[in-house]
Amino acid sequence: MLSAGGSALFAARIRDRLDHWRLPGWLTGFLGLGILALGDRGQFLVFALVARTPDPVAGTVGATLAAIALSAAAATLGERGWLALPFRIIRPVTAGLLLLAGAIIGLGALRLL
Repeated sequence: MLSAGGSALFAARIRDRLDHWRLPGWLTGFLGLGILALGDRGQFLVFALVARTPDPVAGTVGATLAAIALSAAAATLGERGWLALPFRIIRPVTAGLLLLAGAIIGLGALRLL
């Protein structure tokens, strides 16, 4: 959680735009999404939050629904709309929430809270 909070302070850098791929559009999108998901911190956040819960399936379902909602928002907005979002506000708020949650979970694990 702390690592995700720290990394949320910095903008993500897109290295490959997938423009030069010579595959059908649907396959390029599918593979590109898979590649992005492998490097995302989302699965680590889900693991950190549901590792000690009695029902990790609920966390998995929740994470899947959140990923679908985020993907749908990104697809609906398009690149221009997505980049127009106020990331200068969103990024520090997200980082602060993740850092706070990580600190609370970490201090709770050490039995200091």
